[in-house]
Amino acid sequence: MAEQLQSVAFKVIWVYGEHGPWTTPCTPEGRRIHIRDEGRVWCSQPECRCNDLVDTEERLPEDEEPCYDSRAPRDFRFSAGVYHNGPRAGQPIPMKQTGVGKLAFLTSRRHDMSEEDRVIIACFRIDGVGPREDYEGTFVWAEKGSPYARRVPPDRIGEAPRFWDYRKGGAEPVWGSGLFRYIPDDEAQAMWDAVDALCDTPRDTVLRDLEAIRFEEGYIEGQPTTRLVSYYERNPNLRSAAIAIHGIRCQACGMSFVERYGELGEGYIEVHHLKPVSEYEGEVVVDPKEDMRVVCSNCHRMLHRGVDGPLTIEELRAVLKGQAGREPPLPSV
Repeated sequence: MAEQLQSVAFKVIWVYGEHGPWTTPCTPEGRRIHIRDEGRVWCSQPECRCNDLVDTEERLPEDEEPCYDSRAPRDFRFSAGVYHNGPRAGQPIPMKQTGVGKLAFLTSRRHDMSEEDRVIIACFRIDGVGPREDYEGTFVWAEKGSPYARRVPPDRIGEAPRFWDYRKGGAEPVWGSGLFRYIPDDEAQAMWDAVDALCDTPRDTVLRDLEAIRFEEGYIEGQPTTRLVSYYERNPNLRSAAIAIHGIRCQACGMSFVERYGELGEGYIEVHHLKPVSEYEGEVVVDPKEDMRVVCSNCHRMLHRGVDGPLTIEELRAVLKGQAGREPPLPSV
């Protein structure tokens, strides 16, 4: 029987960026810490740009990538690396027990931090596993714009969760020489939640909406979802704008979550696209007034059960009227 896949955590070099950790390649001081004080393997290699500049005050351009550690929490990708010594020197290190759909965590520590204080700086759901053109070795990565990717903001790195706090079973805070560790699902979920709590982004809302759409319209992972994520990423206020215009009472049945569930339902409603996302061609501009409506969860499901495609709000209201013998109340905005 095939071995069950696990999530994975990586050891990332701390990057002393100009505007905070991982905001740019290392500062001159950071280069000297890695090369002169710590003897980091890659930083000390002749082909590394940082090694060329170790005795200078020259700053690398912000978009330069002297190592994949420098952009890992921004690009959400990392590698198992290659063997540096022994008969397999230069060969990619295999990473066989993780795969698409599992979680990946990027962890690091400053030179003045103990291993016990190693922190989680980013996490993402794995969308791909394998080699990449720009580097040797086996990579895991998230697709650009993935709503399943989280990075601790540079100005909150002091609040980042400590990696070893989530390792159960009395695991000693000793990483060793390897670049990655496999993580059980329960530990991975706890780590994800801890990082997510520090990330003030609209992606949680986007994620819930995407999962609802996949369920309702039978979507699989792919281009329609990617386009929707990309649009939300550019305009995170779209959903809020639709609610501001249409309110929080279902425009099909008139149901209000706050009236039904009290404080638990306060402010909640789902947003429905009048034109199915699968019909979008390329990038689109969505008008929240004309192209979106607000509906409860039940009506949202029923709208997408039409035989010839999604029902209109008016058609669903007619169904509800036929079932109840009376017109559903219209929302007042």
